Amino acid sequence: MRIRRASRAAAAVVLLCLALSRIEAQNTNALLMRAELPPIGSGAVPDLARDTVRGNGFFDSAVGPGVFGWPVVVCGESAYHVIFLDRDQHLYYSRISPWPVWPTPARIDSPAPSPGYPTHNLAASKTHPKVAVTWVCEDTTGPKPAYYRISTDGGVSWSTPVQLDTPHAYSADTLTSFHLSSIYPFWDSRDTLHVVAAVHPMIHDTGYTTPAQIWHWSRGT
Repeated sequence: MRIRRASRAAAAVVLLCLALSRIEAQNTNALLMRAELPPIGSGAVPDLARDTVRGNGFFDSAVGPGVFGWPVVVCGESAYHVIFLDRDQHLYYSRISPWPVWPTPARIDSPAPSPGYPTHNLAASKTHPKVAVTWVCEDTTGPKPAYYRISTDGGVSWSTPVQLDTPHAYSADTLTSFHLSSIYPFWDSRDTLHVVAAVHPMIHDTGYTTPAQIWHWSRGT
């Protein structure tokens, strides 16, 4: 794995490319994710909707299989991929293929620590059945570690979770922690996985918002 610090300008370009790739990944259908709220305190049922013909404004939907929160959805090469948290803040994955069949979600963070907070993100290749899930573990003292997990068969099976290398962003007794809401995976045109993440300093288990930095990882093929 290669790791480097991104300058502010470079980081802006990387994040812009990430945003564009996610727009292109929608292929011919627009997607909407909503949450139908049952009685207060019981959670939410995610509901994925897509337009039947591009731009016509008519949608059909795939209702989620249970009560989950904070869904993230992307279009892959042959399926719709969704990750979300259960009530205990464990991370789950499900794939919709064929539409609108929504299988029972499978827990995907274990054996690595759970996020404990909505820190998760998701990316899928547009040309091959590759999917990547990332998350930051909030439920720890000290610096927050980050993890990723990869599927090369469209989400049918998954590799073992891998902890991202923590960059040597600061010096002396200052440790580096991943930020809870700033980790973004994406696949480039060669199907190499990249992760852009924000980090911040921690001193004696106390986190500080500045000076924050943006780092970029790329995974060799």
